[in-house]
Formats: sequence, C-alpha cells, structure tokens
Amino acid sequence: PTISLEDFDAKLTSAPKVVVYVSTPWCPPCIKMKPEVEKLKSALKDYTFIALDGESDIAILNKLNIQGF
Repeated sequence: PTISLEDFDAKLTSAPKVVVYVSTPWCPPCIKMKPEVEKLKSALKDYTFIALDGESDIAILNKLNIQGF
C-alpha cells in the first residue's frame, strides 16, 4: 500500500481540508488527470492531498466504499 489505514485515518483527523485522489498507474483517464491534480495541489495550498493506489490501498478503498468496475 502507498499509505496505511492508520496513517490515512490520522491525516483525515489532523487535516482540516482533505482531497483524496484514487488512481492506478495503468489507467488512461488517471494518467490524463494527473497534471490537473498537480495544478489543484498548487492552487489549494491549504488542502492536504492523499493519493491512493486503486490496486494496493484496498483497505482504505473498502473503508470508503470505493469499488472498481
């Protein structure tokens, strides 16, 4: 996993504003969105961005009820 469930929970409780971004390295729309997410990160300095890998961060995705196709 890119982030443990415990670290994810800690970031959610410690940061007042959070954006969670889920992607995979092989997904064409995810690859296309990456530069836009980077622009958002630059523009939204007061937000904490958490990137999740759709293939390896399964415990967090399950907790958030995020499912693939």
